[in-house]
Amino acid sequence: MAKRTARQWIINVVLVVTTASLLGASLIPLVGQIFSSNSSPASSPIAEAEKPEAERVKIQMQGYEDILKTEPDNQFALQQLTNLHLRLAELGDLTSLPKVVAPLDRLAALNPKELGYRLQLGRVKAYLKDKEGAIAEYNKILSLAPGNIDALKSLVSIQLADQKPEAALGILDNAIAQADNANKVQPNSVDKPALTLLKADLYLANQQFSSATQIYDQVAAQNPADFRPVLGKALVARAEGKITQAQELFAAAAKIAPAEVRDQVNRLAQENPPAKPVPSPAPPSEQTPSQTPSQTAPAQP
Repeated sequence: MAKRTARQWIINVVLVVTTASLLGASLIPLVGQIFSSNSSPASSPIAEAEKPEAERVKIQMQGYEDILKTEPDNQFALQQLTNLHLRLAELGDLTSLPKVVAPLDRLAALNPKELGYRLQLGRVKAYLKDKEGAIAEYNKILSLAPGNIDALKSLVSIQLADQKPEAALGILDNAIAQADNANKVQPNSVDKPALTLLKADLYLANQQFSSATQIYDQVAAQNPADFRPVLGKALVARAEGKITQAQELFAAAAKIAPAEVRDQVNRLAQENPPAKPVPSPAPPSEQTPSQTPSQTAPAQP
């Protein structure tokens, strides 16, 4: 997977709007995002045209820092300071990123039910190579909201980045096993089909095509109107080099997909297929998690 630029990553962090992917919980945008470079973030030169804005950002930051000296829990100042640090990083000064942690952590503590702060904090820590810190944030989210798709995707991605596909699978199996009990305590709090699809995505990413297809078939049988398992099977077929079958499945997925995602399904169908069929997968112990299908998804935080 091509290395994402720092600017692209920062834009996603600033947006931080959690959205479901086409498969409901795809790993594809996250595999390779966590710990995507081999060195700590470093500043790149700020373009001449952007230097005036960077100076304005720094002046604004100083104002909010002054407010926080006397009002440390002023949430408006904390949020604005977070946004300004991220904007400065987007302009090229990545040394501003570590300074995001403190205000975000305070916002998360002041708003324990607003899980978006914890999610954003986990992503910042992951980018800063604080793997244990990121894992801790995602686990805090799961303690409050078992089955939270975004936290689970991020935990799985960290395991995949560490080349631990079995650990990633264990995280998902545990979440799926607890889903029914969680839904008894709080109905519809955990989207079990989405968790199951995420497990299928993991198999697909690891080229365990038969296992992925089996899960997609199970979800499709339980939810005949759900386009996502059909789309997953299309991706499997294309990865295996079964182009005709893949196109038929893409067409079937587009037919039942909601109007707001139909264009994205059609774009996926138009992607170039592999030059030749993908070889049969090796046993799990011999596989690496670095290979992923050519799937894209709506932007997410």
